[in-house]
This record gives sequence, structure tokens and C-alpha cells, in this order.
Amino acid sequence: MKEEEPKTTVDYPKAEVEKIKNAATEVVQQTEKFFVVDGAGRRIIIRSPEAAQELAEYSKRLRVLQNEMEAKIRPGINLAHSLHKWLLKMLNESIAPFAEREKFCDKALLDWRNEQERIAREAAAAAQKAAEEEQKRKEAAERERIESERLAIAARLEAEGFAEDAQAIIDRPVEVNVPIETPAPVAAPAKIAGFSSQVRYYADIVDPQLLVSFVAQNVGQIGLLFKRADDGVTWEFNTGALDKMATAQKDEMRIPGVRIRKEEGSRKRTA
Repeated sequence: MKEEEPKTTVDYPKAEVEKIKNAATEVVQQTEKFFVVDGAGRRIIIRSPEAAQELAEYSKRLRVLQNEMEAKIRPGINLAHSLHKWLLKMLNESIAPFAEREKFCDKALLDWRNEQERIAREAAAAAQKAAEEEQKRKEAAERERIESERLAIAARLEAEGFAEDAQAIIDRPVEVNVPIETPAPVAAPAKIAGFSSQVRYYADIVDPQLLVSFVAQNVGQIGLLFKRADDGVTWEFNTGALDKMATAQKDEMRIPGVRIRKEEGSRKRTA
């Protein structure tokens, strides 16, 4: 059964509301006769049973006026509220197919971008490793060349009778100075409109005893521990607080027994 659409216009009974407001104005003005002004300020003082009865009747008239005003305006408020709820329901139902497919698209894009970033990181690491190995190879070759030259010089000196000088050359430390070459930068993953890279920081507890000792010596960090709710005695680590510290301090975080872990990935920017 199709849901009935709510009424989309609100009837405001202006004439009736104005009539009640005018009556209320007259009644409100009558309030002044109940007030007195003394050292305690402006207030209402009841001095007799008759005055109490009169004030009670007057209060009842105020309540009646309030109820009449609400009876005229409340239906419009309820109607507007029902219309608001119905429109929200219609909006959610209308955009649901788009939102569901958007999630599939976004997941595929995020997975692809994260994979490209992983490939780029691995390529950069491989390039760095290759550069370090090449640096070692060049240094070894240069060391071998220097040592060969020194041995040749030492052999000539020893043949000429300068054995001590030859030995001094052989004993001299070999200094290798090969310029360090920076590996070529790896191309960054292709950008996707609406997505950006991000780095998440987490705190991993690697030595619980060190962390407990740290908290014991730094009372201000007691929030890193908490008592279990089920027994109120057993202490546990507040991993949520540690992760928040890691997010805020990043690589600057220094807590004994805790190691910073970084996870790189992508996220979709909100419009």
C-alpha cells in the first residue's frame, strides 16, 4: 500500500490567534495588581485567604489562555514535523541507489589507489636498496684499486731497500671516498579527483613492563592505564589513549615500551 503523502501547507489561524493574544494582553495587564515592590524587590505577596483564592483563579485563567493558544498553533507544528520526517524518508529512499553504488565505486578506487601506493613504496624501497648495493660495490672496487696501487708502491720501495716505508704504506688505513648517488625518484601514483593520501599512526605496546614503569614514574600519564569495569581491580592498557597520542605526536612520540606504527593509505574527501 502506497504511503499517503502528508499535507504540504500549514494553515495558520491568524484571526483566532490574534483574538486570544488580545484577550491575553488584557489578562496579563491585570497581573500588576498582585505585585508589590519592597526591599526584597518586585514580587507577589499573599496576605489573606481571599487574595490566595483570587490569585489561584487568575493563574487558572493564564493556563486556559496558554492551552487555547497551543490548541490553535500546535496542529501546524505537528504537521510541519510530520512533513519534515516524510521528506527525510523520501530523500533517503531516493538517494539510496546512488549511495549504494557510490560505495562500490569508492571501495574499488580506494583499493586501486592503495595498491598503487604500495607498489610505489616497494619500488622506492627497491631503488634505495639497489642504490645502497651499488654504493657498496663502488666502494669495494675503489678500495681494491687503492690497495692494489699501494701494494705496487710498497713492492717498489721494498725492492729499493725502503722496507720500513713500504710497511708504513701497507699499514696506513684505506680511505674510500665515493660520492653517494641518490636513486631516481619513483613516480607517484596517479591522482584521483576527490581522493587524497593519508598516514595513520598507531601505538603498539612492545614491552608492557617498560610502559608500566613509565606510568609509575609519571603520574600525569595515569590515563594510559585503566581498571577493568567488570572487577574494578585489574589494570589494563588504554590503547585508545595511546593511539590518540600517536596521532597527535606522530614520530615525535617517545614512550618506553611503545613503538609507533604507520599505515599509509587513501581516503575520500567529503564534499
